[in-house]
Amino acid sequence: MSLENPHHGSAFRGQLYGFFLGLSGIKRHFRRMLDKGAYPDQPDSPPGRFCKDYEIHENRLEGKRYWKISPRENPSGKIVLYLHGGAYVTNIKSIHWDLIDELISRTGISVIAPDYPLAPTANFQMTYDFLAALYNHLIQEFSPGNVIVMGDSAGGGLALGFTQQLRNLAMPLPSQLILLSPWLDITMSNPAIFEIAHKDKILDVPALIKAGKAYAGDLDPRDSRVSPIYGDLQDLPPISLFIGTHEVLLPDARKLRDLMDERGFRLNYVEYPYMFHVWITITRLPEARQAIDQITDLLRESGVEE
Repeated sequence: MSLENPHHGSAFRGQLYGFFLGLSGIKRHFRRMLDKGAYPDQPDSPPGRFCKDYEIHENRLEGKRYWKISPRENPSGKIVLYLHGGAYVTNIKSIHWDLIDELISRTGISVIAPDYPLAPTANFQMTYDFLAALYNHLIQEFSPGNVIVMGDSAGGGLALGFTQQLRNLAMPLPSQLILLSPWLDITMSNPAIFEIAHKDKILDVPALIKAGKAYAGDLDPRDSRVSPIYGDLQDLPPISLFIGTHEVLLPDARKLRDLMDERGFRLNYVEYPYMFHVWITITRLPEARQAIDQITDLLRESGVEE
C-alpha cells in the first residue's frame, strides 16, 4: 500500500510536547547516564491493565525474557515481533507498552516483545544470537507470512539489520518491516545530522556514538549488522518507515529512501513535520494517533496464511 505524508500544518500539540521534552533535560540525562555507565538493566513489565483484555505469557530463552501478548478474543492469526528502542543500552519502557496496547486493541494482532541483550554487558553478536533463536521459535508457531517485524529507534535499526541477515542466510523472511524513527547508522557520520541537531530535544549525537561503539564492540561500525544502511537492500520484505523532521536520525532515513529509490526498491516512507524522536509512542498525541492509524492499515493489509 502507499502511505501519504501528513500535510505541513501547525502540529501544535506535538511541537509543544517536544518543547517540554527539551526543558525536561532528557538529552542531558542520557549523556550523563552513558558517562557514568549507569545503565538501567531491568525492563518495564507489561502494565497491569493488560490482564483484563489480553493473555500475557512471560517466557525465557537463552536466559532472557520475552513476553507474548495476545487478545483474549478473536486473535487475528498474525504476530508482531516488536524490538524496542533505547540506543542498545536501555530497556523496554512503559511508552513501548502503550504503543503495543494500541496495536493489539485496534487489530487483534499478537505481539512478542523481547528483553533482548543490551550493551555494555552484551554486544551485537549476543543480540543477534538471541533474536535468531527467538525467530526460529516464532516461525515454528506462525508461518513467516503472518510475522511482521517492527522496531523503534535502535530497535528499528535492529529490525532492518536482522532481516538482512535472515535474507543472507536464506531463512524464511517476515511478511513486512515497519521501522519507527530507526537508527540506521551508528557512526552518525552523515554531515546533514549536524545541520539539524539543534532541533532534536531528545537525542545527543556524541552519546549515540558512544552507545553505538559499546554495542558494536570490535565490529566495524559500518558493518550492516549494526548500521544496516550499508547493507544489501535487495530481496527484502516490504518496508515502511516513519520519521519526524526534528530528529537527528532524519538524514539517514532520507538517505535510505533515496538509496532504495535509486535501486528501484519500494519503500513506504512517511515523514511527519515538526515531530520529535519516536513521537509515535506518545499515543495520546494527535500526530501519534494519525501515525498509528497508518500502521494499523499496514498490519491489516495482508491476509492470514495457514
